[in-house]
Amino acid sequence: MRCIALTVFASAHAAQMNPIRRVVSLMQNMVKKIEEEAERDDELFAKFKCFCDKNAEKTSKSISDGKAKIAQLESDIPEADSQRTQTVTELQQHKDERAAANQAIEMATSQRNKENKAFSDEAADLKQNMGALDQAIPAIENGMTGLLQVPSASTVLKALGSVDIDESDKSSVKAFFQSGSSEGTPMSGEIVGILKTMKDEMVKRLDEITHNENEAVSN
Repeated sequence: MRCIALTVFASAHAAQMNPIRRVVSLMQNMVKKIEEEAERDDELFAKFKCFCDKNAEKTSKSISDGKAKIAQLESDIPEADSQRTQTVTELQQHKDERAAANQAIEMATSQRNKENKAFSDEAADLKQNMGALDQAIPAIENGMTGLLQVPSASTVLKALGSVDIDESDKSSVKAFFQSGSSEGTPMSGEIVGILKTMKDEMVKRLDEITHNENEAVSN
């Protein structure tokens, strides 16, 4: 409006000699300015309306998409809860299975250690007894008798309880070592035969438990 007033003032000043012409000119200039401003306003309004229409369309679509997403999330909640419950259950099951497996391993390890110790103890006893027989047999064959004369005789007597031979043979061996002489005792040849039988049984037993131990280790 200030621009219009200046224009009016300038035109009035230029047309002082013709008042009617001056007024007409002023009115024409005012109309032209108003029309130009109206065109600019229409152009701006059109642009703003276009912007609003597009923005409203985008906003409407965003709201629609947001509502659809919310609905989808709400429908997914029960399934997610179910999956979480299943996962927790499976996790606990895996923990229980692992605990059971560890317990089974511990029990198996403990049992294996016991079996290994039993094997080691028995194998050591058998080897000691076989060593005693290896000393006693040639000594008796060379005419030695009694506990004091025959090397490892006491060990041989203890070994009688661990071999599977006739009780009469065990009694003969005891009588031979305890008599101290060959008079009134079984012949030394018979005793040697019994002792060799004892050693054979010990060798078989050592082979058996060694085989069993090797299988247990390999498994």
